[in-house]
Amino acid sequence: NVTQGTTPRVLYGKTATLTATSAAGYGTWKWTGNKTTQAITTSTLRTSTDYTLDYTNQGGAITSLTFHLDVLAAQPYAKVGSKTLTLVEEEATMVADKFLALTTAVSVETGNELTLGLTLPSSVAAANVTWDDGSTGNTLVIADIQESRTCTATFTLAGEEVQMRFNVLVKPTEATIVDR
Repeated sequence: NVTQGTTPRVLYGKTATLTATSAAGYGTWKWTGNKTTQAITTSTLRTSTDYTLDYTNQGGAITSLTFHLDVLAAQPYAKVGSKTLTLVEEEATMVADKFLALTTAVSVETGNELTLGLTLPSSVAAANVTWDDGSTGNTLVIADIQESRTCTATFTLAGEEVQMRFNVLVKPTEATIVDR
């Protein structure tokens, strides 16, 4: 379900299901493309786009709502071991008015083995992703990380160069003090 005023994000090449609900009881729905069901599945999304819903209540009053869907060039993630870390979005950049590339931030402790990764659209092979250290693949493993840095993954999607950035903040390992 999409609430008006929110902007859901969908990975490039995927679909989304939009479901309308009404607290007012009976009514009719008319979506972009003249679909008249309460829920619709979008076509394959390759650019950020709007969907419009006209809802007519039982009294005949029409309410029009517009929902914006952003398309992500890739979905970033970060892990230490099997633990998925929380990424904080710092910036979303529109690439060629089509889709978003993200800059995210993540914090880890000194000495951790950090895996940065991208969930890619099916049209992008992992081997076609290049990291700023020269390695390729949809993941970058940094063993025994010691200092903060920015890591950038670059790939081509729909003829456009995309750069996804991870700002990695390395903090000291938390120590436990035992009072004897």
